[in-house]
Order: sequence, then structure tokens, then C-alpha cells
Amino acid sequence: MMGARRIGWFLPGLLALGLLGGVFAPRFAVAGDALQLKEWLARSGTQLLAVDFYASSCRPCTKAMPHWKRLQDKYQDRGFRLAVVSVTDASYGCVALPGGVIPEYSVCDDEGAIHQHFVPTGNLPQAFLWDWRGKLLANTQHVREIEKAIKRYF
Repeated sequence: MMGARRIGWFLPGLLALGLLGGVFAPRFAVAGDALQLKEWLARSGTQLLAVDFYASSCRPCTKAMPHWKRLQDKYQDRGFRLAVVSVTDASYGCVALPGGVIPEYSVCDDEGAIHQHFVPTGNLPQAFLWDWRGKLLANTQHVREIEKAIKRYF
């Protein structure tokens, strides 16, 4: 379990999500294996980073996956990257994503610490979009709002 002191360290715009993973072979990490958002955004070729909170028990989350795949297909060459934080529950755990989505970064938030930190209400779906400089461009429950922000950016 992550203590309040460690969570407080994340507050200044850093996202503790997990280990780097390749586009085609993402690595899963637990919340304790923290990596800063800043490092993901600094990775060569990254212009935008979306972070989607997902649970297989969340119908809107599952319905959004084909839309995330379309965004990846359309904007990946322009520097769009996707990270997915799989929020677990007792009946499902962290599972592979539907719809052919293979995120750049995947994290299994088995204790819910990341989810609770970024989505205190617990509502799902929830997604964030940052530009390469770390500016938050969107914080929304709808992937279509992320798409609008991407279009504005490009």
C-alpha cells in the first residue's frame, strides 16, 4: 500500500503509472513500480499522451475501446500515445483490453491507489490528455472529448 507521503510526491503534475513498455508488447506494472508522466512525455516522438482508466466491469469503458483504437490508428504517427490504467475489482482483476487496443503503456492498478489519486470520485470511464510539455489538455469521462482536444492540438 502506498503511503500518503508517496502519493503527495505525485501531485505536482507527475503520474505514477508503471514501467515503460513497447507499443506491441506493453509491460504490466503494479502501482508501486512508479514511473513519472514526465518521463513518458519526454520519450522521443511523443506529442500527446492520453491516460485512460479502464475496468472490464465498466460497460462504457469497454464500449470506448474501439474508439481508442481508431485514435491510435489515426494519430500514432503524429506522436499520440495511449496509456491504460486497468482498475481491478475482486471479480475481474486486470485483463487484456478488447477491441485490438494495444497501449504504449499499461498499468495494473491492483490496489486502486492510482485510480483513487486521479479519480477521487471513483467514476469510470475517466481519461486525461497531456501535451509533450506536460500541459493538461483534457480531463473527461468521454473519449470523444479527448478526440476533440487532439484535433485542436494538431
